[in-house]
Amino acid sequence: MGTQADMILFIHNDHCGFDSMNAEHDEQYLKYAAARLSTYQNVWWTMANEYDPFDASLRKANDHQRTGTILGER
Repeated sequence: MGTQADMILFIHNDHCGFDSMNAEHDEQYLKYAAARLSTYQNVWWTMANEYDPFDASLRKANDHQRTGTILGER
């Protein structure tokens, strides 16, 4: 069918606690998500939804670079 699944990894206004995780927890979460979903060819990886408010309020640009690197290694 050609369906794509958009995996949004971090959302700035989440209510699950992702916004308060430290770097070690981020890495564990990313490795888990990659292990579970990277075998599917239809998954589109999105580092953050609504990047501007997310970046300004919770994370720095190098955090997004780091998350991309972690996923790229999987």
